[in-house]
Amino acid sequence: MTSGSVRLRNCCCLDPLHGVEFETKDLLIKEGLFRPAAGGDGEDAKEIDASGRIVVPGGILPSFKVLLGAAGGLTLDPVASARALLQTGFTTVIVDGITPFTALDAHLQMQRFPVVNKVPIIDLANFQFFTGFLNNGVHNYAAAVAAAVLGKFKGHGISSIGPGSALNWSDAGSARAQKLRDPIPFLNMSIEKVIAELPAIHGHGSFKTGILIETGIEGSPGSREQLDGLYGKIGGAGTPGGASPLVAMKQLSRSALDPAFKGGDISENVASTVAALSSAGSIAGVMDFPSMQFSSTTFVDNASSPLHDPGHMVARGIVEGELLVVAYSISEKDKKELAVRYWLSGMELALSMPAQLKERVAFSLMPQLVDGPENITSALGCLLSERYRLSARMGFHDEATRAGAAERLEGKMLTLPELVAFTRAAPARMFGLDKILGGLGDGQLGDAIILDARPGDIERLRDEPGELHTLLSRPHAVIKGGNVALKNGEIERQIRGSTILHETRADPSISESIEQNLDKQFLKYYSTHIDGKIVPASLAEPAIID
Repeated sequence: MTSGSVRLRNCCCLDPLHGVEFETKDLLIKEGLFRPAAGGDGEDAKEIDASGRIVVPGGILPSFKVLLGAAGGLTLDPVASARALLQTGFTTVIVDGITPFTALDAHLQMQRFPVVNKVPIIDLANFQFFTGFLNNGVHNYAAAVAAAVLGKFKGHGISSIGPGSALNWSDAGSARAQKLRDPIPFLNMSIEKVIAELPAIHGHGSFKTGILIETGIEGSPGSREQLDGLYGKIGGAGTPGGASPLVAMKQLSRSALDPAFKGGDISENVASTVAALSSAGSIAGVMDFPSMQFSSTTFVDNASSPLHDPGHMVARGIVEGELLVVAYSISEKDKKELAVRYWLSGMELALSMPAQLKERVAFSLMPQLVDGPENITSALGCLLSERYRLSARMGFHDEATRAGAAERLEGKMLTLPELVAFTRAAPARMFGLDKILGGLGDGQLGDAIILDARPGDIERLRDEPGELHTLLSRPHAVIKGGNVALKNGEIERQIRGSTILHETRADPSISESIEQNLDKQFLKYYSTHIDGKIVPASLAEPAIID
């Protein structure tokens, strides 16, 4: 990472990770990291006067895709994505679902993303060697496999994204929640079994890292009850609001809506989701909000969905011989209305959530082609302001949905500190990144957003949708690693962000045999040795998390 030194004067700091709410003080970033600002340290640092403006940590966007086409190239513009993220205050992305087989290509493409930090999450759920150990209860060997794969393919955490072929999930369009319990071809174990066994690998040696689970059954008839059962199986080991949750469930907003129910009343399912999370202390979550730009939005997803239809697929990538990445656009009126209901369920879930859950649920976006700030600012603005939400609802095609949004969301909004917690503190804790990301504390990466507002402006901005949009999409400045990365809406310089990795230490008594068997598995299933897929150190600028 290109690191610099800067002293930020007269900052009104908002840092929920450290319990700081609108506290005026100076901040020092020295050699890319926040350091105590007192004394003469950092006298050679450049000075910037925030003049009492609100300063928040850089945002973290979970569930970001590095979308690889069939030829291995990116399907989105990395510079446009980085600019859109910076404009809305996000300096880190969680890149989830990278398979070992495509890790090298993914890292090659991640290098092209300027400025933002990348946190790669490696998918292990499809790998027979790993799931074989889970199925047999040999958790120390499963942990050793995970440690070896994270080390060789440069990851921070592991992902379970619906083991088996995506084609298996969409047989004749009859997605059903019972598939959680059906044996997966070649793996001889069910999705439910994989997910329930994953937390056990944390109890062995020094292997501690984030787990991101995407079941792929969201929106299927009966999925609400099935996911409730999963929460109960894996969620009893933690303390609400405590240290990093063990498991992050991805499909919180979409699983809150069963599309088989046509009446439009989703409040009961939202309440059920809140209750399940409240009783599952070690589970965090990611809420995926669909975009508000329904007429032109291209959706990107990698799991089975009621929105899938061959007539709407515009691109597809082949991963490990399976259809895993599918990009599709929504053109039919009823499917647009379903997307609106997904948006409504996620929005109601966010706005109705009790305080203790806001500490461990993170904000994300369902459309993961980030090529402009509109999708991000629309969702953020709708969470902060009822008037902003009213103006955005005019884009809904269905009058009943528009009326339903008014009825369920009227008068509800997040405070700015709550929004910052959703987009900074919660995802940092969720993925075990809170020592280095998500706050303005000593030793953390020097990523700070100077908003063009002071605390006294917030109430007025809630009633001015245009000004609120400007605040969210045009910060006064973005400081990345002690360097001014964006000012007046323009990227100031091409700074490289860190690739944040997890330092893994497998049991030395079994690590050698594990690596030998990994190589044999690659040769057996992929006709290539593991050396052909290892990500070289030159492709990452790591900030190691121990």
